[in-house]
Amino acid sequence: MFHLKHLRGRGVSGDEDEDLEAALGGMRSGIAEYQRRAKFIKGLPASEVPDGRRVTRALAEKYPEQQLGPRVIVIDEVQELFTHAEYKEEAAALATRLIKKGRAYGIILILLTQNPDAPSLPSSVSSSVGTRLCLAVMDWRANNNVLGTGAYDRGLRATDISIDEQGTGILARGCEGITVRAAFIRQTEAEDIGKRALALRTAAGTLTRQAVGAQVEEQDVETVLDHLRAIWPDGVETVHSHRLVEALAAYRADLYRPWTEMDAAGASTALSAALKPFRVSTRQLTIRECCGGAKGLRYVDLPATEDAE
Repeated sequence: MFHLKHLRGRGVSGDEDEDLEAALGGMRSGIAEYQRRAKFIKGLPASEVPDGRRVTRALAEKYPEQQLGPRVIVIDEVQELFTHAEYKEEAAALATRLIKKGRAYGIILILLTQNPDAPSLPSSVSSSVGTRLCLAVMDWRANNNVLGTGAYDRGLRATDISIDEQGTGILARGCEGITVRAAFIRQTEAEDIGKRALALRTAAGTLTRQAVGAQVEEQDVETVLDHLRAIWPDGVETVHSHRLVEALAAYRADLYRPWTEMDAAGASTALSAALKPFRVSTRQLTIRECCGGAKGLRYVDLPATEDAE
């Protein structure tokens, strides 16, 4: 049977902490990719970007080695991230940054939820989204959480859609919207579409290692543990989390800079959440020469390299 995994570059399914951490990793990678593209675009002469410094089809075709084609990050049931006690702050910060800055460079973030309440859609995220689709909902609050403040009063009302009108919704961009209906695709039709897409991508040479069936070994990927070992100050046994976050951001800004945009408590929580899959916990530490008591790590708590693999 044909599956989406034959086409996707990377993907996970589930709502365990390790799955949510993988979703965060996908957004971090998206930020790193738009930064790479932005650096390349900024180095071009104005004559090549007359309409602004952004990725265009013309640039993607002119510089194929830069791989400027669209990259899409899809997170379904995103409320699992945005309501998670440890992950929600970083998830909101990453999503907001991607939405605001990624689109100009061809990085598209698609978020889906069946629970459109305020906690499931943080205001920093919902206020940044440009294109919104709302299927049938029960009340004006859910309607406005998806379509934007005041949408119900402006006549954009997904509450008027019957539950029998499956696939029908309000598609809004800015203050305007229209009623649309998605096509229902049967599983057999989806397989045919997928097979054709696979053939086209194979011919174009745009499949990633995972999509072509290559085994992506965990040890091929650097983790936060590797980065902590790289930045840990020599001869120091304990370091507060917020200091580690500052060092991580200086070492790998593409991955950790969003953490520095949080307050100290949020940054500490983000580090703790990133370490959880490796069974490493932060603890309250008193370091007199630094800033008294705060959450932090002891170097001896980092597992040896062979244990982490």
